[in-house]
Amino acid sequence: MSSSTRNSIDKSVFTVLINAIIPSMLESVNGVAVWKNYEARSIPGSTRIPIQEIRNIFHSTSDLLGLDVGSGAGRSTEILRKELGCRVVAVDVSMRGLLATDSTSLRIVGDAQLLPFENEVFDFVNLAGLMANLTHKEPERAKAMRYQVAREVYRCLKPEGCAVVSDFAATGELSGLKHNYRGHALITGEYGTSVGFSPPCPTDFEAMTDDEILEYAGTHTIDRFTHHYSASELVEIFHQAGFKIPKYSIELGKSSSGRERDAIVLTAVKA
Repeated sequence: MSSSTRNSIDKSVFTVLINAIIPSMLESVNGVAVWKNYEARSIPGSTRIPIQEIRNIFHSTSDLLGLDVGSGAGRSTEILRKELGCRVVAVDVSMRGLLATDSTSLRIVGDAQLLPFENEVFDFVNLAGLMANLTHKEPERAKAMRYQVAREVYRCLKPEGCAVVSDFAATGELSGLKHNYRGHALITGEYGTSVGFSPPCPTDFEAMTDDEILEYAGTHTIDRFTHHYSASELVEIFHQAGFKIPKYSIELGKSSSGRERDAIVLTAVKA
């Protein structure tokens, strides 16, 4: 990375001092500190890191500067750095996740809705498992968050840079998994947004009536919301931010319970 690029980052961010004493856990964009209960290397589900999609955009990757937004405990950051041979900056709201991230990467506390960087700094931005957590008890606020994140990613990318998104899809085309999104929407207020309980609900919503779902929700602790995207929904979010969408695909991922479910991988290029 050139000295000018390094300076443009250093002037515009708060770099995490990994050995500092941090008094509290930052909350995620989900609205609750949902990540604090996960062990350092545990992640709530798994979708592919879009390495090949990045390689398809650039002739060479070793000189790139990448940003991994919602890096968690650094799984995606490490894969990007090793597979592409480039510098990667990890950004997450969770100090615990950043403490577990490989120290060879620059680690920064930051919010995806207000990225702490100047304009046109990065060659690529990775969003693996981040978009699913852009939820809120008020659906309109959740939608606004998603569009804001896409705009921030666009702002931080260099011209002709790319964003790659990998997350769970609101389909069952490949996995055959049936998911009662309508039942979940009784609680979340948004189709595609699922509710999680603590402890987990022992019965799938598919086997429950609407009244049973509402009764269960009224007597048990809601842990978190998770949003799964249709292809058209995700394309529209990034298109509205100014991106061109040359490619997206539906493929298999694995949920936190170990069940296969559909995932969507999307490439967005800064016009």
